Amino acid sequence: MLVAALLLAPPAIGDGDTTGQPVHERCATCHELDGNARGERLPRLAGQTVDYLTKQLRDFRGGRRASSMQATAELLDDADIAEVARHFSAQPPRTPAETVPEADRRRAERLHRDGDRKRGIRACGSCHGPLGEGNGASPRLAGQHPGYLETQLLRFRQGKRANDDEGAMHTVAAAATPLEIQALARYFAGLR
Repeated sequence: MLVAALLLAPPAIGDGDTTGQPVHERCATCHELDGNARGERLPRLAGQTVDYLTKQLRDFRGGRRASSMQATAELLDDADIAEVARHFSAQPPRTPAETVPEADRRRAERLHRDGDRKRGIRACGSCHGPLGEGNGASPRLAGQHPGYLETQLLRFRQGKRANDDEGAMHTVAAAATPLEIQALARYFAGLR
């Protein structure tokens, strides 16, 4: 009788979640329901492109990007990932006003607009858009937490993060100085 009950039970929703809760709501603990995470070390997901969110979740799930997110992403199937990406990309980013010191703004603005060919630093805007709004698989940087951005750039620099297309971010972060990395993080955090 127990076996019959188990065989006739409705299938679980979303890898064992039988509550019927939309999969994106599971992300709210860290990233908030609207994707505007408050924690300095957590990325804001609101307004990110579908392509970027999809790639990152698949990279976490497949072990190509290591962090505590890996365990969560391993519970998501492709349909869950698509739903999460659609939900958060449709949310409007809410970014608090960030004050950017003038020296940081000038230093970062130059790298964003022009890059530095001598050091092999591509212009940030060539991938992330002229306003840091993101483009395809390149993330939105405008309004992101400065601490999160700085940490990710340092991870690329140290080789602890390597899921970037063609190693572009590794090359940029390895060539940038620590002051430039900090300036870029503050600059993008201050963009609307």
